[in-house]
Amino acid sequence: MAESLNMALSQSIKLDIPGGEYFLTTFEEHDAEAMHEVLAIDSVSDRLIRIPKPYTLEDAKSWLSSNLASQKELLAIPTVSERHAAFFKQGNSIPVKAIRHKDKFIGSISLAPHSTETVVEMGYYLHPDHQGKRIMREAGKKLLRYAANEFGIRKVFCSADDGNPLSAKVIRGVLKDTAVGDVETGRKILVWPVGKRVEGESWSSTWLWNIEPEEGYEF
Repeated sequence: MAESLNMALSQSIKLDIPGGEYFLTTFEEHDAEAMHEVLAIDSVSDRLIRIPKPYTLEDAKSWLSSNLASQKELLAIPTVSERHAAFFKQGNSIPVKAIRHKDKFIGSISLAPHSTETVVEMGYYLHPDHQGKRIMREAGKKLLRYAANEFGIRKVFCSADDGNPLSAKVIRGVLKDTAVGDVETGRKILVWPVGKRVEGESWSSTWLWNIEPEEGYEF
């Protein structure tokens, strides 16, 4: 299938979480303050190697401005094959990546180019008030289905620091829901910036797996 069924410039996917109204959506212009609120929490930012600390509102506004432009560009492309090529050339992330409770931004799960071999890397964070509800596993499943269908993504990489067993648990859940065929596992060293919970280097586990689209979505 060359063309998407619906690639509007604003996307929303309902997450199947008992007792809650949770959604995976595109970012909106008003998300900067809520994103800053989440990423300014030490227990969140200390787990994210690429997020500066302290994380300021200006950091959030700058990042959001760049990503809204990228999001608009990618979602305007009419075919899966063209979006696939533009995504890896652009180097930004899949547009649907904001996690919301009702209308409020509470976290993010992203897929960005990992290598020249059309592999994407998955990263995520969530406000502590919403953790422990299997939200991230459900968001990962829905995001990978969307990425396979709408962007032709077929291979995913993810890693988890040894000091963050809950992240590894999330990844194993997403693997169970999405992986096709064998999963390649490994180890790598992470080098953390100054000011994070971990100082210097730490070991992490890595996973590399294949995903597939739903029937009818080929490019």
